[in-house]
Amino acid sequence: MLMILLSSTMNAQVERQYINYFYVKGEVCLPVRVKHSGGEFYVYKNGERHDGYLSYIEAWDCEGRHIVSPTLSNDGYSTDKTKPIIRNYIFEYLYPNDNDDESSSSAPEMTTTQRAVVGVGSAIGQGVKSIWGGTGYAAEGYPNFQIGTGASRAYGEFARAKLCLGDEMGFAMFGGIGKEYLLDSDNKDCTSWHIGIGCYFIFDSLNDEDSDLTLGLTYAETPLQSGKILMLDGTYSIFFTRSKRFGVFGGCGIGVGKVNELMKDWGYSWSEVGPNFIWDLNVGISIKLWTE
Repeated sequence: MLMILLSSTMNAQVERQYINYFYVKGEVCLPVRVKHSGGEFYVYKNGERHDGYLSYIEAWDCEGRHIVSPTLSNDGYSTDKTKPIIRNYIFEYLYPNDNDDESSSSAPEMTTTQRAVVGVGSAIGQGVKSIWGGTGYAAEGYPNFQIGTGASRAYGEFARAKLCLGDEMGFAMFGGIGKEYLLDSDNKDCTSWHIGIGCYFIFDSLNDEDSDLTLGLTYAETPLQSGKILMLDGTYSIFFTRSKRFGVFGGCGIGVGKVNELMKDWGYSWSEVGPNFIWDLNVGISIKLWTE
């Protein structure tokens, strides 16, 4: 009878939906590694949601410090089994260092290089957020380094590298080299190249941390015409699979050609130089070689 009662209780716990929200306060830093009865996961932002029944949890912060058991509260608890149980976990206190040698050794800790990269990226991200605004959470998968290949009207068929430094917003720099084979542009025999800098954004309102929108200013040699061009590009990237390392991107841009001639003599008028406006569409695939 006891075994039947215990089995019924466990089944009820499993069948009923549990919704868990996680927050950090005080000296605890994100991301937080959470170990529980069914495995482990990471909390990257305040208010992040993870569903499922948690019989126990143990956690470490971004520096590998062991976190004291969190404050737990039930929000909107109901005896109605058709309604979910909502729990709020708040990580606020750390164990003293001298008592935590064994526990902290089991938690992953960032290397000096990783901390430096994340630190630089976060500082740049803060600068971007000061201009554009933002919630300031640490986004999963950012910063990162990507490589990809694609096809573009302005850049030909190209290979590209892209570096994103920051969290939900940050600094982006990219560059690539290519050749035109699909089209028959005036300058198709040239080896095309492009370099650019800008910023990227993650849309928290869409709850989408597997994609980003990058806006950048690009200087390039194009197969469309001789001379350099200056482009304002927008590229949307989205990543798939469980690891979120493999993805696709698509973008567009608008710019102006004959940039060197325009800069050579500021006495030229636009009509004398004959600047021509250029547009671009591009698609491709990308892989994250490194991600935080």
